[in-house]
Amino acid sequence: MTFPFGETTGEEDSKRIGIFLGHQLTFRKLSMITQLGYYAYYPYDNYVTRIYNRIGLQRPIYKDLFGSITVLAHGANAEAVEFSIGYRL
Repeated sequence: MTFPFGETTGEEDSKRIGIFLGHQLTFRKLSMITQLGYYAYYPYDNYVTRIYNRIGLQRPIYKDLFGSITVLAHGANAEAVEFSIGYRL
């Protein structure tokens, strides 16, 4: 068994590789981000499903600089809240 159902040693592989389809819908200066993805490599098979979704908001801060906040979830189980700052070329 694996985390959280059994013991872990700290030597487990924590990398994940995923592919996703996404969409960004813009209303004036605020954008809604939606993504649906699948983990192609995910060593914890019994933890959660390999399908995930990410939903959030993005807003320009200054010229080509933007900020966003998103929630990464597996179905109705949230895994992470992500805060991002980006630069658009």
